[in-house]
Amino acid sequence: MSFPNLFKLVTLRASAPETSASPQNGTAVGGFGAWRELEVFVDITAVSFTGGTSPTAQLDVWLQRTPDGGTTWDDVIALQSSALAAAATEKLLGFVNTRIGTPAAPAAVQAAGGSPPFAQRVGTISEEMRVAWDLTMTGSPTTQSVTFSVVARGRP
Repeated sequence: MSFPNLFKLVTLRASAPETSASPQNGTAVGGFGAWRELEVFVDITAVSFTGGTSPTAQLDVWLQRTPDGGTTWDDVIALQSSALAAAATEKLLGFVNTRIGTPAAPAAVQAAGGSPPFAQRVGTISEEMRVAWDLTMTGSPTTQSVTFSVVARGRP
């Protein structure tokens, strides 16, 4: 028996702490070529700092597609957390639908970003997708750590 409209879950980034305050790229994950819609869930489960003056962190996450098998990457959707204090948690949601309208230019997607913690757009889903992220710190902490995961849910 076949259930073609059932949703599939794919982990794009397993839950792990991120300590680098510089842009990072996740590993490309395949199998998205037939998907018509895609939801992206970012789950921030822990934030910690040492030192600094009232430090906060902001996490920016981009879902990216590749039109050429991984040589170049275009932003499909951008999600941005609020200013996260120590021990904060937050959930972000993005939605991409390939069935309605015309995709926006990749540069415009990142600039638009959506309203945290939700962003929605019509876009293109490629066979391979990945996430990229960046942490921004305020308050000059000596060390920082933000633990988060990214999961995609979609269907062909």
